[in-house]
Amino acid sequence: MSVNVKSFLQEGVELYSEARTTLAAFDGEIEKLLWAAVQGRQQWSPLKNQRIQKPKSDGGRGDIGWWVATLIRGTSPRGEEVDIECGLWWSAPGMRKPMIFASFYKEPKRVLQFQWPKGKQGIESFTLWDKTYLYLPVPKPVEIEGPLNSLLDALLTQLDSPASLDGPALVGGTDKEQTDPPVKVR
Repeated sequence: MSVNVKSFLQEGVELYSEARTTLAAFDGEIEKLLWAAVQGRQQWSPLKNQRIQKPKSDGGRGDIGWWVATLIRGTSPRGEEVDIECGLWWSAPGMRKPMIFASFYKEPKRVLQFQWPKGKQGIESFTLWDKTYLYLPVPKPVEIEGPLNSLLDALLTQLDSPASLDGPALVGGTDKEQTDPPVKVR
């Protein structure tokens, strides 16, 4: 073992508890901001009967990054179950900067992959795990509610957009090897 690795490990052993405590406190504060943002949202149309799960932090396996996210469940105007995941994501595949994101999680299948024009409304997108993710950079100073509401507004339009009424509009490639989405339903 090199001297640098030994030094790194020694310092890590001494600082591990403090670092974990700091990360847990940080995650807790981001969870509170995310919870306040989704709980404070006034307009969910066309989503009906929305139920919001408490945000959770997760990630760090492989190259999929880390996130604090929540799951929102409801019903579409067509009577379909709808699952929306949203939150903050650090080191998402192919992304260097943290982002605020939103996507359909597992339902309805007809809108998991939808076309999003590049930069429409200032919002970007990518396709991963057979889903379209909408995202915005995290603003400075950190503010979640405004960007998240913009993403949710854009995402919810997909529930009754004409292009999504007959099935998915496939975009880009997909990554079949990675199957763990950011939100785990617990």
